[in-house]
Formats: sequence, structure tokens, C-alpha cells
Amino acid sequence: MDFPAEKPPTGSDKFSVAVTPGTSNTMGAYAQLSAAIGHAGRWVIFSAEVDGGGSAGVDVEIGQGGAGSETFIASMIVGNNSTTSSSESNCASFPFYIAEGTRLAARGAATGSSAPGNVRVRVTVLY
Repeated sequence: MDFPAEKPPTGSDKFSVAVTPGTSNTMGAYAQLSAAIGHAGRWVIFSAEVDGGGSAGVDVEIGQGGAGSETFIASMIVGNNSTTSSSESNCASFPFYIAEGTRLAARGAATGSSAPGNVRVRVTVLY
């Protein structure tokens, strides 16, 4: 039996935003990545980078939907090197359908009481 070849992505939409995390495992407010993505997406690349401040890592989430009613898509923990005050980053990719016109947002929570100043979150939606 022959299976049809997976259709490769034909393009991408890229979004980036600075997120101010909450402290002590309390999520901060969502920051908008995109008011409405331009194409239906089939694959998501999600990365986050913590600045050098604070001594805690950050749990970063991305969500979809209207402001105040976002629904969870994915999360990742991004570390922070408090000894050298250097940036730490992490990246993940996964298949996930996102409808055209969907709003995307991100938020974060420090894993301890000393939160870094901000986290740069980047999302690429492949279509």
C-alpha cells in the first residue's frame, strides 16, 4: 500500500515578544505575540531566552485565543545561570494545528523568588 507523502511546509509566520514573568511559580500576564496569524499553521517552533538577571529559571507558556481567555498550547522551562548572569535559552518544535486568524500570546512564571527581568519568546508557525 502506498501512503501519500507528507506535504512539506510552504512558508512561515514569525512572532516575538518580551514577557515579564511572575515570581514564585505564579504566572504573569499574557503578552501578545500576534493579534491574528495570517495562515493556518501545522507545525510550531517555540523558543525562549532568559536575560541574565535573577537566579530563578522560568516556566514559559504559549496560548491561543482572545485576551483574557487564552487556552494553553505548550510550555517549557528555561534556565538561568545566576553565577555568571548569562542568558540561557531553550527551543522545541511540535506538530500542532492553529487556525488562520488565531491570536497567540505568551506568559511566564519564575521557578523561584528571584525572577529575571524578562524573557524573549519567539514562535514560528509553519504552514
